Amino acid sequence: MSMRKFTGLVHKELLVLASSPALFFSGVFFVLLSGIPFFFPLNPVQGAFTLRAWMSTIPWALIIVIPVLSMTIRSDEHRYSVEPLLLSFPVSVFQIIMSKIGARALIALALVILSLPTIILTGASLFETITVVITVLCAALMIISVSALISLITVSPLSSFLLSFIFFMVTALTPLVLQSFSLNPILTSFFSSMSLPARLEAASRGVIDSRDISWFLFISLVCMLATELLIVRYRDGKIQLSRRQIITVILAVVLFTTGSAGLYVRYDTTRAKQWTPSKYTRLLAGKLDSELKITWFRNNELLSIAPSLIYIQDFIKEIAGYSEGKIHFVSEDPFTSGMAGTIETLGIIPRQTDFREGATLISKQFYSGLLFEYKGSYEVIPFTIDTVKLEYDILVRFAQLGIAHHENQLETVYIMKSPSEVRQNYSYIEPWLAYAGFSVFMVSDAHIPDPNRGILLVLGSQTNTIEQTDMIKHFLDSGGKALFLVSPHTVNTKGDWQVTVKEQDPVVHLLETRGIFLQPQLVMDVLNHRMEMPALDGSNTAFINYPFWVWMPTKQSGGTNSDSPVFAGIPGLQYYWPASISLARSIKPAYLLTSSPASITMSAPFDTNPFGSQLSLFGKESAKKSSILGVVIDKPNRMIVLADELFASDLIEYTGSDTNLDFIVNCAEWLAGHDILLEIKNKNADISPNTINGDESYNAAIRRIRLLQLVIIPLCILAGAVVYHVRRKKHN
Repeated sequence: MSMRKFTGLVHKELLVLASSPALFFSGVFFVLLSGIPFFFPLNPVQGAFTLRAWMSTIPWALIIVIPVLSMTIRSDEHRYSVEPLLLSFPVSVFQIIMSKIGARALIALALVILSLPTIILTGASLFETITVVITVLCAALMIISVSALISLITVSPLSSFLLSFIFFMVTALTPLVLQSFSLNPILTSFFSSMSLPARLEAASRGVIDSRDISWFLFISLVCMLATELLIVRYRDGKIQLSRRQIITVILAVVLFTTGSAGLYVRYDTTRAKQWTPSKYTRLLAGKLDSELKITWFRNNELLSIAPSLIYIQDFIKEIAGYSEGKIHFVSEDPFTSGMAGTIETLGIIPRQTDFREGATLISKQFYSGLLFEYKGSYEVIPFTIDTVKLEYDILVRFAQLGIAHHENQLETVYIMKSPSEVRQNYSYIEPWLAYAGFSVFMVSDAHIPDPNRGILLVLGSQTNTIEQTDMIKHFLDSGGKALFLVSPHTVNTKGDWQVTVKEQDPVVHLLETRGIFLQPQLVMDVLNHRMEMPALDGSNTAFINYPFWVWMPTKQSGGTNSDSPVFAGIPGLQYYWPASISLARSIKPAYLLTSSPASITMSAPFDTNPFGSQLSLFGKESAKKSSILGVVIDKPNRMIVLADELFASDLIEYTGSDTNLDFIVNCAEWLAGHDILLEIKNKNADISPNTINGDESYNAAIRRIRLLQLVIIPLCILAGAVVYHVRRKKHN
């Protein structure tokens, strides 16, 4: 192919496209549509403005914009009756087709490049940006190639656009419809493989997957070859394959077979390698001295209903690849294998989902649990649907099976509370810690806390005796590590919520001897839980912002350090009537947990009535300041103190604050020396590379992104259109 002839044809196509206002309006539409998540976020919290948010609308933008650009591939020549003349030129049909597709691919590339400032502002790295550009460009090339083939059916630009648009919209929406109505799983799987949103899922995570690239290129090659052959047949009346066309067929077959046969390469471009097994996990897999069998029990149709579950399979297979054949990974449908009852006795529990078939609402159970079998023992992950915490969960099961045990790590949590009190007021603590791999014991004569075996968890202090307090002191003096959830007051949670200051509390006094002072004040914050309660007149319900239930986001411009390992995967913490903490000068905390700078404190007597006038107290600016709600100390021995004994109580049911329990687990992991697990959890917890921290930088980033997407980039495109048409008019 003569490069001069080809570039001349591409230049001609670009001039033709530029002469139409549709090009520029399509560009503006693409930029505005891709920016929808930044204008109307579904979850308007810090971190919502990410690469994945930007990618969520890209498939739909491509489905609309690319067919608009491609609808004139054939119509212009036909409208001016120059199609026969063009085919008689001393250029091949292949050159003509490639020039038309290439020109539109360049425009698609330009649209993606125009969005680069927005992508960069989301916090994406250079390699993530390159991944997005490559994958989106391949997707655009596929749509252009299909549109070129469709253009042979009709010469009408509008008909060509509608056919292309409908084709890709149907392939994108059909899997969603089939999933909603639980229809044929084979059809669902087929359409999911063709769905553009599903094919761009990996790129939105920052992963370049050869299966997606191969699919885009396969469809593009097939459509370009079919278009060429049909035009040659129209011109010459016969088809004779050339050497280049035979090579194209072979290449298309290779792309199809490698993708369908499971031969693929995936590269994780995220900064923390969020979707790739860590070095520690790979090391453990390589040191196995016996076979480890991992069975994924899942419904056969689950992958077609939720295609993203393929990443679970990819992740485990990648771990198995480092085990020198010691890890044997299989998938089984518990219904077809008849093992549904057996695996439930092992702890793999299904989730029930309701579907509508016609006018009938049916319920179906779905399994997606992992069974680990090693040296005659087993452990399970009851249910998993994503890889966000999968590596952490796998390593916990490794530790329980004895694969990853270290001498300096502690595996036991001693709870300083009677079993009856734990069951009555802290019923979630024990199962949460047990799931994380800890052995949990209530402190008693039979289970005296041993600092060489475990950590101590002190839940409240009002029922602690002098003997128990001496036991805590001895544990700390012996180098033990402890987590205190203690308040200097009591709350009547079963009645009128009245707060009473404790007097001569031995545990509070013990903390004071170690330089940690729990102040007899309640902290109130403008960041709080909004609760629904019966109105005073009993006629309706009322929504109340209750300032004593303080919400502390981990990413805020206060004293909280969200980079601490104990905050791994924790978006925020919910406190219930917390007190403030002051520290002796000798205390050098590793991290502080603080309220917002707009918080205030209340001294006794406390007015905790939800229908009270506490919010009026926030009018005094001089009274506002951050209060310390918790302190993390790493020397001489690790210790964490939260000034809220109800932090992990059953009150979390009312606020939906499971993250409080996750935080308790993180604290236990840190105190027990499981630093590597926290690093991995922290790596996998943040599903986006967004690095925006603090309210001011967050809001500033939003303003910059919206200004770019809504004003600057669209105006640049329209200005380019005006300049081009003015210069063209003068030239003519």
